[in-house]
Amino acid sequence: MPPKERFTRNLIINAAYNIYLESGMDAVTTRSIAKAIDGSTQPVFSQFKNIEEVHSVILDKALTAFCEQNIDLFSNDDALLLLCEKVIDIAFERPHLLSAVLFNPQLPKSAVYQKYMNLLIARYTEGRTETAARRLCLTIFSETVGLATFISQNDPVDRDEVTDCLRTIYNILNK
Repeated sequence: MPPKERFTRNLIINAAYNIYLESGMDAVTTRSIAKAIDGSTQPVFSQFKNIEEVHSVILDKALTAFCEQNIDLFSNDDALLLLCEKVIDIAFERPHLLSAVLFNPQLPKSAVYQKYMNLLIARYTEGRTETAARRLCLTIFSETVGLATFISQNDPVDRDEVTDCLRTIYNILNK
């Protein structure tokens, strides 16, 4: 029987994800993962093609965690607004987590992103075409990214003011 693998893919993913949660995606390097698993960088490269693949897996894991933690909001009439408010909360509380996800060029290609965006779009098709619902979701999401960017750049922004701004945008666009 072959020896049990010491550095599994899941071990590496969990170590990388914990680094991401503590310090952000920029801190997730092969060396930081090696240190976290008490090993060398070789196991990382035996499980993944490159660090970008690790980052992609972390992106999907972070999106899945966010959506699963907030899955009950998807059935709400104002699901998009409530989810965007959660994004704003993260921008205030843990901005290093937000920028790694929102500004990741792989985000639109992510199967997890597509799955949950399609759930939102389906939620907003009542009384609209699918194209109009998609446009609504993408526009409000884009506005949320803009607001989150101000927050994550440490600009002095009042939380209530940002929330009011987001709600105003949502109410204007969601007529």
